Amino acid sequence: MTDISTQPQTDTNDTPTIPNDTPDMILDLSPVTVTVTRTPCACGCGEMPQRPTARFVPGHDAKLKSMLIKAHLDGVQVIQLTDKAGTRDLSPLELATELDWDGFLLVAERKRDREVAAREARKAEKSA
Repeated sequence: MTDISTQPQTDTNDTPTIPNDTPDMILDLSPVTVTVTRTPCACGCGEMPQRPTARFVPGHDAKLKSMLIKAHLDGVQVIQLTDKAGTRDLSPLELATELDWDGFLLVAERKRDREVAAREARKAEKSA
């Protein structure tokens, strides 16, 4: 036996109709106000990024990344970071980790170690 309450009902024109037991849906098209707070470039240059959601002016992420790599390889222990959370002391690796860039620093470190080993091997060959 078929339950007729769930079946669309038809009128005399054989046009299906939907049962009117659910309230009509209302679509709210009123304007929504969105507040976007722009912050200066995260590299510290003071310029404002072009897009409101961007953290860096174009190219400045690479600038900061190269500064962090150089500081890490030079053995800098502390970088003083001032942001909206205040002033903090971090190592270059800690700051890179916060930015998900720690891999770049570790790759640069391995590359430097390979270059030093190759240079020492060439030096040993020349002296032998």
